[in-house]
Amino acid sequence: MTQHELDTIIQSLEGYKIEFKRNANSDLAKELVAFANSSGGRVFIGIEDNGTIAGVNVNNELLSKVQSMASDCDPFVDVELEALNNILIVQVPEGKNKPYRCTNGFYIRNGPNSEKLSTEEIGQFFQEQGRIKFDEIPRKDSQYPEELNQFSLQRYKQLSGIVSEITDAELLTNLGLVNHHGTTPVINNTGVLFFIQNPSQYIPQMPFSKYFALMPQPVAGFELCSLPFYRLR
Repeated sequence: MTQHELDTIIQSLEGYKIEFKRNANSDLAKELVAFANSSGGRVFIGIEDNGTIAGVNVNNELLSKVQSMASDCDPFVDVELEALNNILIVQVPEGKNKPYRCTNGFYIRNGPNSEKLSTEEIGQFFQEQGRIKFDEIPRKDSQYPEELNQFSLQRYKQLSGIVSEITDAELLTNLGLVNHHGTTPVINNTGVLFFIQNPSQYIPQMPFSKYFALMPQPVAGFELCSLPFYRLR
């Protein structure tokens, strides 16, 4: 990861696939299992929740601690560690042996948060494994980026407080809405729903009577509706 990429992520703030942590405290384990139980993500150790860089001493002790916490999860969580100056980046891929739990229980990502599952939710989670996630299906038939809805995108940036020179492609990639198939960027169903003009031409069964906006954190006038979205009241 380059410094520019890190700056872009910090500007985007925490989200469904991004978590900032001041240090590697006991809460780190729940973030690891939450990402493994969801769609994967990255934990940036040494960054405050508001995006302020506090920094950590990236040494063997810290690396060993993070690896040990990942190994103590059941089943163990695969992690890749990368240091960038005084920041430790913990890459957590989507787990292949869901569900994962730490000593405090089972967690999943819900928007920018890691939420603990209730007993009933755990049973439902077991039943749902193996199903294709509709929101993550790539839409190679969409005309991205030509059909990008600039009004929705700029509105999102305004509500999120993003003021840097982050490009549309960088933002959508960081939000997990665009992935590259080879060298071609492809937007998924979630990206189509929120940031493509006339999304009903691609998802005709979806109702579009309300406006939606992806948000990295709750703001006035929004309510959590489902992962990882907030719906305009």
